[in-house]
Amino acid sequence: MTGYLLEAQEYRREVILEEVQKDEDRIGLVFSFVIPRIDKKVFCVTIKNEKYKFFFGTRIEE
Repeated sequence: MTGYLLEAQEYRREVILEEVQKDEDRIGLVFSFVIPRIDKKVFCVTIKNEKYKFFFGTRIEE
């Protein structure tokens, strides 16, 4: 996760876990930044089939 944030030139490493979504085959995590982004996007992680997907958005993607 840290590597993805650094590669995206997102140096705000202080995040807060805001939400966990879980269903049969997926876990979604939503992190907000202690210092919010100007575009109000949050950092999201989706775990499915033991693979991680990192992205900036407003919600968990399928």
